[in-house]
Amino acid sequence: MHRPYLRLPDQIELSPEVVIRLSLDGTQYFTHVQSDRDGSYIGGAYDNKRIARTPTEGKNRLEEWCDTHECRPGDVVELDIVSPSFLYGMREPGKRQIYTVPSRPEKSLQDIATKFHDSWTPMMSF
Repeated sequence: MHRPYLRLPDQIELSPEVVIRLSLDGTQYFTHVQSDRDGSYIGGAYDNKRIARTPTEGKNRLEEWCDTHECRPGDVVELDIVSPSFLYGMREPGKRQIYTVPSRPEKSLQDIATKFHDSWTPMMSF
């Protein structure tokens, strides 16, 4: 069984493995950007950053969203750029959504957290 994923348009330039926020029906989750030979994509949405980095531990909210909205491979969805490189929103075409943008963490604190994470998290290969 294949899990749903969202192929990102070329105009959205995000580095692979960066963790961003993804709003689904007004609830914000975390996801990390992945890439393959066809470009960048999002393969899941999770409750926190740690689980987004190790998705086998958490519930995939993107999968739930697709089930709720009866979204199948090849269906069109809208991807809103709410705050570039930080928050994106996914919705059904023609539906409206109001987004709340949380404040971004201070850059210095984010750098410390990234260094701490990078020094303690093993890298996985497939």
